[in-house]
Parts: sequence; C-alpha cells; structure tokens
Amino acid sequence: MDHVRRPLGAHSISAPGMGDHATCMSLFGGIMAALYRREKTSEGAHVYTSLLANGAWSHSMLIQGGLVGFDLSDQATPDDLKATPLATMYETSDDRTLLLCILNPVKEWAGFIRALGSPAWASEPRFADPEQRVANAADLHGLLADLFRNDTANHWRERLDAQAITYSIASNISDVINDEQLYANDILTPMSEGPQLYAHTVNSPIWIKGVEKTQPVAAPDVGQHTDAVLSELGLSGAEIDALVRAGTVGRSA
Repeated sequence: MDHVRRPLGAHSISAPGMGDHATCMSLFGGIMAALYRREKTSEGAHVYTSLLANGAWSHSMLIQGGLVGFDLSDQATPDDLKATPLATMYETSDDRTLLLCILNPVKEWAGFIRALGSPAWASEPRFADPEQRVANAADLHGLLADLFRNDTANHWRERLDAQAITYSIASNISDVINDEQLYANDILTPMSEGPQLYAHTVNSPIWIKGVEKTQPVAAPDVGQHTDAVLSELGLSGAEIDALVRAGTVGRSA
C-alpha cells in the first residue's frame, strides 16, 4: 500500500484476496513438490507457507533493495510521474487512467505521435531523439497530460491500438466482466445449475492440455455433507443422529 500509490498521495486499500490467492498458489506448488518427492523417494513431507512469507516474496524486489541500502520509498514526489513521460499515468476526460508503457521509443515514437494527431512533434527539437525527450521530460509530460485529458479513454484506445502502441487503460470491474477474452479463454467459466444467482464464476488459473476441468458448482451449505462424510467413516445413521442432537456436528436443513 505504501508503494502502489501516486507520490505523496493517500494510500489505497489493497484488493480483497490478493494475499490469500498468492498464498494458496504457493501452497499448491509445495504440495505438488511434496507429491513428486513421495513418488520418487516414498517419503512424505509436511508442507507449509504463510501470508507473511508470500507478502515478502511478492515484494521481494523492493525489500531486497532496502536490504542493500536502496530504500527509496520515502523519497517519491509528484515530479516522479513526469520523469518518464512515455511510461507513466495520464487521466482522460472521462476520469479513466491511461498507462503508457513505451519502453522502446525508437520503435514506437513515430506511431505514437501519429496516434496523438500531433505531426508537428516529429520535427519538434525538444523531442527530436531519445536524449532530447529525456532532457525535456517535464515539457513532454505536460503536453501529453493536456492532450489525454481532452478526450475519452475509448477515443485514445482506438487511436493507440491503430498504431500498435504499448499502453493500457486501468480496468474497472465492469470492463473485466464484459471482456470477451475472459469468456473465450474460459477464465470466466459457466457454473453448473444450482441455487446461485450468477451464471459464471472465475476459473482456477491452471489448465492441463487434454484434461477437462470439473465444472464449478455452488459452495455447499455448512453441514450439507455431514451424513455422507460420517457414513464414509463408518458411523451408522443412529450414531450420526445422536451427534447432531448433541450439537457435536451440524446438519443443514
């Protein structure tokens, strides 16, 4: 939260689940490694991880920098956004955030100024070559900020796409759930019929070629499978009923 914010701006709340999901993937990797070890050596293993460990791993570049004396987290200023005008954020007229990521300006600069509709920039001495663009970064940032603020995200998306410029618009949830790529690639996948109020859910992020995934179903109610689980363990119906009456186990209605 301290790093992913505009310089000197207020902190944002972390996205729900961002630590949980990374941690479960780490645990999955550990389980698979332990199963492979068992397959090869017949020895089992106790696998564990933690939210803390995964938080550190996810931010290891920043933390390692701090360990060697390069903790720059308290030195950010609003001017940092202007230092790399071809790889920073801009606001559009409809309050969307556009992130340029032109890391090869030698290749993309000509197409970029065509996309902007600013052919005069091609002969502008301040931007004539990469060195001049660095020297005049603040000027370039100011011009770009004014330009992008004059039109909508969709307008700039069409123009930048037409020139194959490397950029993105910060997505909101509405963008994501209406993105046809997520459906075409089975990232948003159909649910099995059931009591849930939604037709699709987010799929697990791993596929194995030739292996069909199990279609997602709604999560069971608490106690929904009490009888089935305890029956598998050898308890009789009468014994299960006694446990339910005693409050030892629950059973959904």
